[in-house]
Amino acid sequence: MCERISAITDRKRSGLDPEEVVGELNRVLRGWAGYFCLGPVSDTYRAINAHVRCRFRKWWGAKHKAHKFGPCWYWSPWPERTFGLLQLRWDPSRLPHAKA
Repeated sequence: MCERISAITDRKRSGLDPEEVVGELNRVLRGWAGYFCLGPVSDTYRAINAHVRCRFRKWWGAKHKAHKFGPCWYWSPWPERTFGLLQLRWDPSRLPHAKA
């Protein structure tokens, strides 16, 4: 999964529009989350979310020739609010034994 995210946010793709990159990331994240949603995966989701955010930040820096960001940028909700970048969240109601 991390390799796929890294490929999508590769510096060689910095010419793409952010909406295009975020759209591709969201498709991959939704598909992966849909496949692996049948157990407690919150730790894994946290790791994937951190990797996506880090890679998007690096991609954005390469696109705009800005490689230094403050630590607050890393946790800012800006990518989610501006581009709709998906953040994985575990939903226990999706488990097969969950009551409807």
